[in-house]
Amino acid sequence: MTAIRFGTDGWRAVMNDDFILSNVRRVAWAIATYVREAHGAGSELVVAHDTRFFAEEFAEECARICTKGGLTVRMAGRPLPTPLVAFGVRQYGTAGAIMLTASHNPARYNGIKFIPHYAGPATTDITQAIEEALARAPEDPPRSGGDLLVEELEPFEPYREHVASLIDVEAIRAKHPKLLVDPMFGAGQGVLSGLLTSFGCKVQELHATRDVLFAGGMPDPSRAGLSEMARFVREDGFALGLGLDGDADRFGVIDDTGAYFGANDMLSMLAAHLVRVRGLSGSIVRTVATTHRLNDIGHALGCEVIETPVGFKYVAERMLEGGVLIGGEESGGLSIGGPHPGEGRRPGQSPCGGAVRPRGKAAHGRTG
Repeated sequence: MTAIRFGTDGWRAVMNDDFILSNVRRVAWAIATYVREAHGAGSELVVAHDTRFFAEEFAEECARICTKGGLTVRMAGRPLPTPLVAFGVRQYGTAGAIMLTASHNPARYNGIKFIPHYAGPATTDITQAIEEALARAPEDPPRSGGDLLVEELEPFEPYREHVASLIDVEAIRAKHPKLLVDPMFGAGQGVLSGLLTSFGCKVQELHATRDVLFAGGMPDPSRAGLSEMARFVREDGFALGLGLDGDADRFGVIDDTGAYFGANDMLSMLAAHLVRVRGLSGSIVRTVATTHRLNDIGHALGCEVIETPVGFKYVAERMLEGGVLIGGEESGGLSIGGPHPGEGRRPGQSPCGGAVRPRGKAAHGRTG
């Protein structure tokens, strides 16, 4: 039996090797067991997926395991970005979510993230509890048969309203910027572009179809991964290019000259902006591998800088304690004012999230 371990952001493995239906069922059983023991029978759980090969089938098997285990499942009828899934956990008040994704990894990989009820990455104690349940998992967990009845997951409009509450929409409308978005064949297609369009931007998308091979590359918004977008931005007069990874929880930015700005650059600029322009305060959290330039910036801004081990879940653990202005990691994960992807905060406001327009409604029965 395969030994399954949760790393810094869930379990990932090569499909048709360790990532096979039997192991996915065992992981789903372990997560359902944890949720039932932590939150009680009948608790709601979101099940979602990105655009990878066999994603719908993996998600359906997880849903069947969870419903057989006494949980109520919410699903969407299309791939969803991880940040939107996390927002859905908060929006519907569920006990958490199973997200099937291998993030920015090559096409041969898939993975499972568990997003707990607080809508951030699972902390170490939660992943340990899931691994302990895995040790008890049967080789062939029982699952629901026949038509799979699930609740709908439609957090799109509330997500858009939350994002609108965090930014100056009228200032964006006045500029009416021309933007290029590259979802890299991933779950972010139609999401970020729909959000920006609703705020008055003129938006075009690049690589906005489903390609389970990611055109032979990786859905990674690195400098190399966004080189084609950089050329289009420079040659076609876009004000900005925005790149997303496979499940849209990592980013890369291209300015109007075609220059690349990664996570280290954006963390630095956003920290300064939040203090000097938005008048916010709090500590800055970074992983040990993230730019130490933030130490100098924190000193200049009067913000404490806190270092964590590599992995966004460690940033999230610190953010759960409160008092954090911004946190992030060198590979493109970032959060403002809370542990939830895309969450931010204005003075006097509670944490909020971001927006999108649906391409289809959630399906009752087989998703697709």
